[in-house]
Amino acid sequence: MAKPKRATGQITVRCGVESHQQLLDIAAALGADLTGLVNQMIRESLPRYAKRAEEENARLVATRLSGEKLHVPTNEPVIVQMFLAARKEPDHRQAGVMEEVARRFQQPGDPPLGETVRFATTLMEKQEALDATRRILNAPWRWSMVPTLSALTQSEKQLKLEIEGLIREREERRAHRDASKQSRKKN
Repeated sequence: MAKPKRATGQITVRCGVESHQQLLDIAAALGADLTGLVNQMIRESLPRYAKRAEEENARLVATRLSGEKLHVPTNEPVIVQMFLAARKEPDHRQAGVMEEVARRFQQPGDPPLGETVRFATTLMEKQEALDATRRILNAPWRWSMVPTLSALTQSEKQLKLEIEGLIREREERRAHRDASKQSRKKN
């Protein structure tokens, strides 16, 4: 999820030329300047968006706690267990829970505990970001975001590539570790 920035009272907005002209025309017709019009539009629509954000957050928390629609992009048993346990916890407890689960399910020959926790944490963050991006792209109100849809589609592709890269890197490390063990056994 995007982290909110600290408010400064200044916002820079980019919009299409036609939308900009419409805003200027409306402001002139109302006898206001553009900043006044935009501030009025924000004040009038903010409660609706705040309610939508609250409902979406409640839905996300309920989904997360229920384990429904849980997508773990790997079949590695310890990582699956870490995802299942951590998704039921508040964000500030997830890393600790993941470490406990990794310790409990760790098998001989598994990567070091810290590496497994870092991998699972990064993978879960990226998967949650990918899931959130897909929810936005599939939301019924996405029409209001037409200018940003291509950026979101690019983000979705990039997140998928990053997840695939993480998994591939972990598999390569595991193969390298296994090959090193085999060569030591031969010597």
